[in-house]
Amino acid sequence: VYAGSFVALQALDLLLEALPRVLASLPEVRLLLVGGAEPQLSQLRALATRLGICERVILEQAHPQVEISAYLAAADALVSPRVQGINPPGKLLSYLSSGRPVVATDTLVHNQLLTADCAVLTRPDAMGLADGLVLALTDPALAARLTEGSVRVLERLCSKTSRDAAYEEIASAVGAVGAHHRRRPLRLASSHHSAPHRH
Repeated sequence: VYAGSFVALQALDLLLEALPRVLASLPEVRLLLVGGAEPQLSQLRALATRLGICERVILEQAHPQVEISAYLAAADALVSPRVQGINPPGKLLSYLSSGRPVVATDTLVHNQLLTADCAVLTRPDAMGLADGLVLALTDPALAARLTEGSVRVLERLCSKTSRDAAYEEIASAVGAVGAHHRRRPLRLASSHHSAPHRH
């Protein structure tokens, strides 16, 4: 399952391109993508048709956030194929809390939060993503280890201690900037100009 935005940055085309390789190993797999608007759904539907996988792909429009947890719970694995950007997608926290193994590309956008202890991190290409999905879907021991790791990551990221430390770091940084500005000498532009010399 993929749940989230369908904008091009999310690399859902890469995910669809990975599916034929997954199906070669696991022909009963279905891929569910939730969160798109109609123009995006049509584009992905056309790509799935070109790849010959439209019977194995389910495309759903965006749903209210309160409904997404049911989709995540129904999954055997959750995937984030994004390869660009620097800000980790918010969906990662929902993925980690779902109790399902997470598969994501090993890129800056993911590995700021995810490690091999809580996710299958793959090469950022269709083959790497496919192999990661097959691994997550066929290795129950690995899936169990990853979901246990997800609990530890969430405890670290979402605990009161972590929040307090983050707030303290922000306050310290703001204080340092303020102190820097206070130390800078005040420069006043004079509005008085000397009279021009008369010759």
